[in-house]
Amino acid sequence: MSEVLDRALAGERIGETEAVELLRSRDLVAVGRAADELRRRRTDPERITFIIDRNLNYTNVCVTDCDFCAFYRRPGDRSEGYLLPKPVIFKKIEETLAIGGTGLLMQGGHHPDLSVD
Repeated sequence: MSEVLDRALAGERIGETEAVELLRSRDLVAVGRAADELRRRRTDPERITFIIDRNLNYTNVCVTDCDFCAFYRRPGDRSEGYLLPKPVIFKKIEETLAIGGTGLLMQGGHHPDLSVD
């Protein structure tokens, strides 16, 4: 991986195989530092850009029981479990668009009453 990063930092274009190698790498610090260095060379380091986006959590009801998740509630939880109705979801999308939003992540639990569509 360090060879790929060295070549990129030397101004060489990396290929698809090398890009996949970087994506699979566990050394996120080295990849991040190289990416930041390349960004600083190509842009004004004092100027930061951003996008406006939104994470829309449409439900926290989930049957998966992931060990790391403190967000989910079991099906039938009437005190804290929720499933947003479509009009509320659409309103949140419209609010995002109204402030110039260009990205939306639909995120939620594996609700037993919902299918992929």
